Amino acid sequence: MRDKTVEVKVKDNELAQKILENFRDLDTYRVKVGYQRGTKKQTRGEDGKVSEDSRVELVDVVAANEFGTSKIPARPFMQNSVDMYEDKIAAFMYARLQEIAEGKDVVQALKEIGAFQVGNVQMAIRDGEYVPNAPRTIAKKHSSKPLIDTGQMRQGVHYQITKKVDEEDAK
Repeated sequence: MRDKTVEVKVKDNELAQKILENFRDLDTYRVKVGYQRGTKKQTRGEDGKVSEDSRVELVDVVAANEFGTSKIPARPFMQNSVDMYEDKIAAFMYARLQEIAEGKDVVQALKEIGAFQVGNVQMAIRDGEYVPNAPRTIAKKHSSKPLIDTGQMRQGVHYQITKKVDEEDAK
C-alpha cells in the first residue's frame, strides 16, 4: 500500500491533546480479522442437511484452503482479500486516519476497519477465481465453486480488537 500523510492544523489545544491521545491509542490497539478456534466445521450430508463435524475445526479447514495441502490446492482467499482490494483498503484506511486526527474514537475506527475487512474476505471467497473443486467434491456438494458449501467459511470470518499489551502478555 502507498504511504500517505495526514496534515492537521490545530487551533484548539484541548483538541491537540485529544489527537495526540488518539494516535497513542492507535499504537495500543490492534484489529485482527480471521477465524477463531473452537468453531466446528459444518458438513453437508447426502440428504443435503448441514451438521457439525465434531472432529474438525473451521480454522483448520481455512488454513488448509488458504495454504493448500497434499490433497487440497491453495486457495488464498485471506491474502486475496488484501490483494484484490488494495486501493479500496488504502482509501478506507486513509479516511479513518483523517477521522482519528479530527478526534474520532480509535476503538470505533478500528471496529469499522475490522467490519470493512471482514466484508473484503467475504467478497474474496465469493468472487475469487480459484482452482475448481475436484470431481469427487463436485459430486458431493453439487458445485464446482470452491470455498462455498454450507456458507460457514464466508459467515465465520470475524474481527477482534485487542490491546498490544494483551498480545505481549500472552507470549
